[in-house]
Amino acid sequence: MERFCVESQPDEARGCIPRRIGFAGAMQDVVDILDEWPGQDHHYFRVRTADNARFLVRFNEIDQSWSLVFFEA
Repeated sequence: MERFCVESQPDEARGCIPRRIGFAGAMQDVVDILDEWPGQDHHYFRVRTADNARFLVRFNEIDQSWSLVFFEA
């Protein structure tokens, strides 16, 4: 699996909001949050980055970590 990271901004209602995503050696700004929904102890975000890639990422509210669920170039 490719290296993956998220730079985020704290948000009172949602825990954190993704602002930049690092994938395949490049950091891209999140330009649009297409959808989001809560899960049990998680918050999901479907986003589009500046290079027009789409990601589904999950924020774990317990350990404050991000994981990649889906990627589409």
